[in-house]
Amino acid sequence: MRWKEFVKNRVQAIQTTTPDATWKFVSGKHNPADCASRGLTPSQLITHNLWWSGPDWLTESPRLWPSFAAPTDQPADDEVRPSAVLTTTAPKLPFETLFDKDISLTKLLRITATIQRAAACFKRTPASNLTASPLNPADLQLALTFWIRATQEVHFASEIRAISQGKALAKSHPLTRLTAWIDQTGLLRVGGRLQNAQLEEDAKNSPILPRESRITTLCISNAHTRTMHGGTQLTLNYVRRYCWILGGRAPIKHHIHHCVTCARIRGIRAQQRMGQLPATRVTPSLVFEHTGVDYAGPVSLKFFQGRGTRSYKAWIAVFVCFSTSAVHLELVTDYTAHGFLKAFRRFTARRGICKTLTSDCGTNFQGAYVILKRLLAGSTKESKHLQQLIANDGTK
Repeated sequence: MRWKEFVKNRVQAIQTTTPDATWKFVSGKHNPADCASRGLTPSQLITHNLWWSGPDWLTESPRLWPSFAAPTDQPADDEVRPSAVLTTTAPKLPFETLFDKDISLTKLLRITATIQRAAACFKRTPASNLTASPLNPADLQLALTFWIRATQEVHFASEIRAISQGKALAKSHPLTRLTAWIDQTGLLRVGGRLQNAQLEEDAKNSPILPRESRITTLCISNAHTRTMHGGTQLTLNYVRRYCWILGGRAPIKHHIHHCVTCARIRGIRAQQRMGQLPATRVTPSLVFEHTGVDYAGPVSLKFFQGRGTRSYKAWIAVFVCFSTSAVHLELVTDYTAHGFLKAFRRFTARRGICKTLTSDCGTNFQGAYVILKRLLAGSTKESKHLQQLIANDGTK
């Protein structure tokens, strides 16, 4: 006999624990366990002999025990109960094979428009002369209308039939709240009071789409991509330019929640805490007493020499006061230490000598440091003058 997993494990444990036991079939009328499981009240259990003492023949010798034969009319697989299988026919759209896993709305519309042009050519309709020209927006709009109509015929067949016959839908029906109506082409559209608005027809009376369908999913994906992965309201506004989805906010939220790009954007990135500000940034001082310097550029300079012109690269030395955030700009003609020293002399001549000058580890700054260090180490008049100047002003 084939058992379910739960019963099989228990039976196996019992047989392993009692290997010498002999098991026989007992009828349900003589089984004490069935007394409580079949709905006896507590007052009935008090006076129930089978529950308290078991069957009468259990007190006699095993040779006198009755033999019960297992019922033969039951199937061998008693534990596996037959389950009811309900078969329903899922609604299918025409050309179901076009809905590939990775197909987009634009690709679907272009394929449909191409097929429609080929059909028009085979039928020798007036539009058949356009088969050689590229697809235009009118062709794509015609393809979208085809898929919306096909979707409505599958999901709103009874509603369209009732509205065509002039019957009223139930008050709780979502189409009743939208005052749905059918236009001349057979599309189910949203009603309203925007007939005199200067809007497109699909924006004033949008075609209605069900909440769950392949076309609805493609429309939401297309709108979400066109809005640069916008939020729920932005995507919803874009969708309603050409269709109206029942309960549109919920499926759009579901799509955005499962969007991989949006999930990466919503991810919490590591935030590096900035260090403490140096004392020169928070201590009041004179302008450019504590200065920072950096380079911006390069920029292109052009000068005229005779009948020709010559252009070369230049940089901008940016001096920033740490205390007041004042900015002083100096043009540097080349990316060398001498060029920086010239700009620094012009800066100090205009703003005064600063106590501290802070910069990054640029090669030109390092070169200027080496030159200043070499001058200080020498015994020239310029070296002595710099030593005295720095000693008097306290520049570091």
